[in-house]
Amino acid sequence: MRNLIIAAVLLLITPCVYSQSFDYSKIGREHPRLLLKKGDEQKLLKTFSLYSELQKINKQVLDSCDKILNMPVQYYHKEGKRLYAGYISSSYLFYLSYAYRITHNKQFLFRAEKEINALCSFPSWNPSHFLDVGSITMSLAIAYDWMYNDLTSELKSLIRKSIIEKGFEPSKIAPGNWFYTLDTNWNSVCNASLVFAALAIYEDEPKASEEIIEKCMETIYKPLKSYEPDGAYPEGYSYWQYGTSHQVFLDAALESVFGTDNGLSKSKGFMESAYYMLNMVGPTGYCFNYSDCGGGLIDHVLLLFWFAKKMKDSSILWWEQALLNKRLSTEEDCYLVTMDRYLPLALSLFSNCDFQKISKPKQTMWVGKGITPVVLVRNSWDNNATFFGVKGGLAVHSHAHMDAGSFVFDALGLRWAMDLGSQDYESLEKYKIDLFNPKTQRWDILRFNSRHHNTLTINGNLHDINAHATIVKVSDSKEKRGAIIDLSSVLNLDVQKAYRSVNLINNKYLEITDDLTSKNHLDSVQWIMCTPASAQIIAKNIIQLSQKGKKLNLVVDSPKKIDLKIWSNAPEHYYDAPNPGTLRVGFIALLRPNEHKIIKVRLIPLN
Repeated sequence: MRNLIIAAVLLLITPCVYSQSFDYSKIGREHPRLLLKKGDEQKLLKTFSLYSELQKINKQVLDSCDKILNMPVQYYHKEGKRLYAGYISSSYLFYLSYAYRITHNKQFLFRAEKEINALCSFPSWNPSHFLDVGSITMSLAIAYDWMYNDLTSELKSLIRKSIIEKGFEPSKIAPGNWFYTLDTNWNSVCNASLVFAALAIYEDEPKASEEIIEKCMETIYKPLKSYEPDGAYPEGYSYWQYGTSHQVFLDAALESVFGTDNGLSKSKGFMESAYYMLNMVGPTGYCFNYSDCGGGLIDHVLLLFWFAKKMKDSSILWWEQALLNKRLSTEEDCYLVTMDRYLPLALSLFSNCDFQKISKPKQTMWVGKGITPVVLVRNSWDNNATFFGVKGGLAVHSHAHMDAGSFVFDALGLRWAMDLGSQDYESLEKYKIDLFNPKTQRWDILRFNSRHHNTLTINGNLHDINAHATIVKVSDSKEKRGAIIDLSSVLNLDVQKAYRSVNLINNKYLEITDDLTSKNHLDSVQWIMCTPASAQIIAKNIIQLSQKGKKLNLVVDSPKKIDLKIWSNAPEHYYDAPNPGTLRVGFIALLRPNEHKIIKVRLIPLN
């Protein structure tokens, strides 16, 4: 009995791990076997023939490969902490390997061999920034597997040797093995990349390959738990694409080799994250770009085809056709391979897909809890719908900003309340800013701190980076749809209580209500909203916003005594990026000691 009790306790305190043992006897000597298996090319081309947009993308990938033929072979050089040459070479290999599979054009094989030799000659793949190792390792694995039968035995031997020495071995020691401890995209990216290589070279390096695969299965649960409980990805829209793409590639590669991913894709919230991405996009074509996400104008996410196929729900692809058409209308540099290096891998997943008829989503409100809770509401799925998103979370989490309580708002076909987005990392790191250390200059950066997000700042103080803002109530009726976010701990330095309620009222306008209780001192409350519109104060409690011939009124219903403001978003430091065409609107209100006050604002589109 005592042993049973001990075993039960151990089960409770041991982190969840997935079934680790694979039937390695299923790995023979036949190549290719990763994602696009031998003979799958014709199935893929048949799918493209049924879906003209994908057919055009396939052509553009092949056209990009024609350009690569004349591009110089990369050489080892770092820019800051990153080995960008490795990213470019990796892109070339993904594209050339795919093109060779589809066309059997020997020019693509010969050009790929040059890039392979260059990468294998690098003194290292930069293990101090292990994403570089991952990118190179994965691309060599694809080149090795997809062109296996036409590579020389000498070159295949060189690839295997380089993967072991510059990929596998650095993953076992510091600083390379750091990614195994993380619950962020780093874990998914690096683990997936190494497993690709292990699957590719298994028959010649079985012991080293098994170690890599089993280590992945022991540690991959950490980033997968980030999707819990309902799929809201804590690092935001852009990093969903990066981290989740590798998780999908990992699952698909394991399935292509073993016939199973041993439960990875069934992790709680993982498949549901496709609905997070679907609902994160507003009718304007801008996403809710919190955390280290760009300006918000979205690109299509071809990975959603994989989710739609798995879940048998074509509505997940609601944005895809329009976005594909928009992208295909750009003639020059439509696919910069350094930006879309995983595109050929995504295309390889589309065999036997049938999504000629995409159904309209039915759900107009989506709520995700977890590390970064988010509420997304719209009144329809039409292009002129009214839409908002609001978030909680904590600033200290990976890639997060001080934006708890921040929101975006679309109406009349335009975005009115916006997020400035992240700033390019290189533009900050060149000034020796330790960007990813929350205890350094990160919070001095204009786009990262609370003073330039659509939230509250009290007494000029920044948010508590360790405090977690949570959803405490959700409303979903015809009259009011939205949620209450508890900002009390985030603003704890200044107030006793702070609840922010953001709701779409009667499916027509947005109402933001802040319920505040001060401590025993006088507080100055700054209410902020970033916008791309021009602004004019037209009454003591109204700011009118204008853009593209349309107008929206920001109306402060309470308190009565406020000081309306229009602020610039000009850089505050030499390292801040400019923010042209944007400004901040809002007001300042006072809270007396121990006072309870309701601050209510309406954003009213003027039809």
